[in-house]
Amino acid sequence: MTLTTNFFYSGPDKPGDTVVPPSLNPYKNVRRIAVTADVASVLTAGRFCYLTAGTAASDMTPTVTEFGDIDAEGFICIVEIVAHKPEFPATTDTPAFPNKMPNTTCTLATYSHAAEADMIVIPLEVGMIVWCTGSNAGTFDCTFGTCYIFGAGGIIKATGAPTGATPDKCAHTVTSMATTSNQNWALVRYEGIKMYDSS
Repeated sequence: MTLTTNFFYSGPDKPGDTVVPPSLNPYKNVRRIAVTADVASVLTAGRFCYLTAGTAASDMTPTVTEFGDIDAEGFICIVEIVAHKPEFPATTDTPAFPNKMPNTTCTLATYSHAAEADMIVIPLEVGMIVWCTGSNAGTFDCTFGTCYIFGAGGIIKATGAPTGATPDKCAHTVTSMATTSNQNWALVRYEGIKMYDSS
C-alpha cells in the first residue's frame, strides 16, 4: 500500500474529512447536496453516482461501466465523506467517518449507505481534483498521468488508449494525480467526457 509523491502532490495516501480537498480545488464551486441512496451496500465515500430518482426523487445510483457512452449519462457526482450520525453509527474501525473505507481489504457493505438512506454528494466540474475508489480489496493500482474510465459500482478502471487506431467510444474520464499501488483510494482530476479506444 503506497502512494508515490510527485511535484503536484506530496500528501497522505487517502482523504481526510472530504473527498474534494480545498487546497487542490481553490477555484471550484464545491456544492454539497443532500440526496438518498437508491441501492444498498455500494455507495460509500469516493464512489461516483448519478440521479435516477427511483423510490425517492433524490435517489442516486452508482455509475456503470463506460458511464457517459449514451446521452442520458451526462451528469455525475461523487459521494462525500460524512461524519458520525445516529443513522450511520460509528464503529471501532470508523470512529469519526463511518463511510470512509481504509486502504486495505474491507467489506464494502460495512462502509456503504443503506437503500433510501441520506447521504451527501458533490457534483463534479471539469478540472475538479477528488479522492475516489478503485476497489475495496486493497488491490487497486494507478499511474500518474494515466486516464481512467468508470467500472461497475461507481469505481474507476483502466481503459484503452484514447489515441488508438479507432477511438470508438466516449465516457466520463479522470486522470490520476499520483501513482498508487495496492490501495483502494486514488487521487484523480475529473476530465469530463472524452473519446477512448475500447479494444
